Amino acid sequence: MRRCSDIIGLIGFFFILTVPTLAQSKAQVDLGTAIARLGEIMSVPITVDTKGERIQATESELELPPQVTFVQAEAAAGSSAKVDARVDAASQGRKVTIKVEAGDGKQLPDGIIAQVKFRVSEPETPTDYKDILIQNRAGVFAAGGQKQTAEGKPGTLIVMREIPVPQIACFFYMH
Repeated sequence: MRRCSDIIGLIGFFFILTVPTLAQSKAQVDLGTAIARLGEIMSVPITVDTKGERIQATESELELPPQVTFVQAEAAAGSSAKVDARVDAASQGRKVTIKVEAGDGKQLPDGIIAQVKFRVSEPETPTDYKDILIQNRAGVFAAGGQKQTAEGKPGTLIVMREIPVPQIACFFYMH
């Protein structure tokens, strides 16, 4: 009986060793905030706080609401980082993965590493004019190349509406 429980324990131990799990990094990869008028392109920064870790690349899996369209992603001004954006066709463009790599064995610096551009279209209902959140599932790649999960804050798109100007004239001023 004891021998049977030992064998089951050994099998459980080896099972735990073979199940892949992602390590948790201390680094943080955040999406910023952008303000623009309806239909204009909004540029949202991706920032990284490495918290002292040697991070060679970041990956942000973004989930877009229906009225938001991904336009492009590019490295931050003055950065030599390589930016790769993949739009998931199966999700009808609602899932976008942005990977930013330092390249050549370098590490990413703290701060803004890329800009992601979006366009916001007319919402289905007028009540959808509130701030729009873009979900961000973040990961980082350390020097060994293994992906680790990281904390990632969502981005916010603030849409400015055109406020109609009343067409009223002062009666006394017109004389």
